[in-house]
Amino acid sequence: VASMSLCAYSISFACGLQNGLCTTFSGAVIRTTHVTGILTDIGLVVGQAIFHPRTRKHLWKLKILLWLYLSFCVGGFL
Repeated sequence: VASMSLCAYSISFACGLQNGLCTTFSGAVIRTTHVTGILTDIGLVVGQAIFHPRTRKHLWKLKILLWLYLSFCVGGFL
């Protein structure tokens, strides 16, 4: 059982690393590979808006990300 959880953590780490690297090197503006990437980006934009209130250049991205997340939740519910 312990090796199973280690395997799951390793796979999760590898997926997150792959998503971050592909986003960085491809120049993608929004991550859409999985919902955790969308939630990460929402957290980053909200954090930037809170700690750097004068820099609001990424708030357009927040609108798109929230719609993507809401659409995922509604689709999952239906």
